[in-house]
Amino acid sequence: MESLPDDLVVEILGHVASSSLSDLFNAKLSCSSFKELAEEKLILRSVSLDTKASWKNPKKYASYFSDCLMAENPHACYLQGLGDYFSENRIDSGLELLQKAVSLGHQEATYLLGLIWFSCEATELQGIQLLNRLDNAKFKDANFEECQRRLKKNLREVFLNKRLCRRVIPCTKPNCRNNGTSGVLRRGEWTWEDRRDNNNSFCCQSCKWVIELNRFCDEFF
Repeated sequence: MESLPDDLVVEILGHVASSSLSDLFNAKLSCSSFKELAEEKLILRSVSLDTKASWKNPKKYASYFSDCLMAENPHACYLQGLGDYFSENRIDSGLELLQKAVSLGHQEATYLLGLIWFSCEATELQGIQLLNRLDNAKFKDANFEECQRRLKKNLREVFLNKRLCRRVIPCTKPNCRNNGTSGVLRRGEWTWEDRRDNNNSFCCQSCKWVIELNRFCDEFF
């Protein structure tokens, strides 16, 4: 392996980092050159970060997480943005980091920021645009469900000081699923599996996503 050019080793380590952080650390221990190259920005940006609870040394986690954040690791930006916005009352910083994660293609950040923006009338259209990125033919129902599962896990790991607000968007269209509900559904009534069958059951995007927002608020707030 020592005969391989550094750029090829970095590419290989990048693939390792994206699938398993423990495998990356094992690679670092196996070779001094690997240890040095594993600190490259490309690697830190690719790392699949484990949860803080899985680290035996919190200080080491904090230091490594900070390195990943500086390297603009999408998941690190998302986690820090989520914590800043909901727990630390650093709203602007949280939104900025979530937007960075979205620009890097992070799915949970796209969903979460979409709901945050949709929850405010002034940024409703921006929220709809983000949410519609996920709700397309390429992003299958199973992906939506997995995205929601991961977001639930992340939200339950932080102390929630800030909450999203439910919205009421009355609708009188007879064939719209939001008609008469004002965006209010019983817990569990709207699920990811419903989405494919009900995408055509709303008269507009606002009616569709107010159901999603209020379901989300019922779940966490």
